[in-house]
Amino acid sequence: MTNLIVQVVVTLFVIAVCAAALKWLLGIRYIPHAKVGIVEKLWSPTGSLTEGRIVALNGEAGFQTTILRGGLHPWYFPWQYRIHKEPLVTVSEGKIGYVYARDGAPLPPTQTLGRTVESNHFQDAVAFLQNGGQRGRQRAILREGVFAINQALFVVITEDGAFSGPIKDKAASHYLEWQNQLSLVGGFDPVVIGCGNVAHNPAAWTPQFETYARIRYSWTLSSDWPRLAMVQTLLAQAIYLDPVVDDWAHIKAPTLVFGGAEDSLPGSAALFKERMKFIAETIPNGPRARGARALPATAVTAFSAAPRPRDRRDRERRCSAPGRSR
Repeated sequence: MTNLIVQVVVTLFVIAVCAAALKWLLGIRYIPHAKVGIVEKLWSPTGSLTEGRIVALNGEAGFQTTILRGGLHPWYFPWQYRIHKEPLVTVSEGKIGYVYARDGAPLPPTQTLGRTVESNHFQDAVAFLQNGGQRGRQRAILREGVFAINQALFVVITEDGAFSGPIKDKAASHYLEWQNQLSLVGGFDPVVIGCGNVAHNPAAWTPQFETYARIRYSWTLSSDWPRLAMVQTLLAQAIYLDPVVDDWAHIKAPTLVFGGAEDSLPGSAALFKERMKFIAETIPNGPRARGARALPATAVTAFSAAPRPRDRRDRERRCSAPGRSR
């Protein structure tokens, strides 16, 4: 019985040694599925990188453009390759990530951010370099999701941290400083812009309107936006199917004129106020009909993003000043 146990132990030891030797001879590397393998070639018959390049495109010694995904990979011999296991880049839901490229074409003096090139969201390092990608901070950003990115070429800064990869350069502290600066100004939260003629002057947006914009348009940033878009379309059609007649001639209660983004009024802020003044003066039962003087331009306030009332009953509930219509 003792001899049998000894034989089993010896056999298992021999198998383990042979497996380790076979793995070493075949250059087999294992990458966990939650990580990527950054390949560093220690030496190459084609020589070393030149002209300030950081990543090798043609098999030179140094960090390679190709990365290893989860699983077993042969022929990466330990005497020629070093494999750095780095986590997948994760951008949290509803957030954005910023990208810095260590390699690429240099930026001209008149340019601050690298041009946007096709690279499958920075996951194809070869395409980025061959399509003329530029080193430095990138104009393109990463939206929410998980990305397999070569972190020898790209540094990704998210709200949760900086993915700087295997290169421990002097700029590592700067990446964390950038992250801190972006966090202080809410730079990882996407901002909705260009939503119609919003008060005709984005610089004059009030905190109330910004809150409205976040509520009104944040659904477009969700992965569930197609379903939500269908719901919004049905609601919009329901308004037009409302049997209540919506016409100035039928407005009899004192009302308040509102308008702005939802009505897509063109022109400048001055023209917008002029149109509001015209509406207030000409609406039935308004100041002119009652013999009252016209409202001064300063009394007409442009409330952009005011929701449109459904019907006359809503107008009557919301009335606040004679001669103005909402």
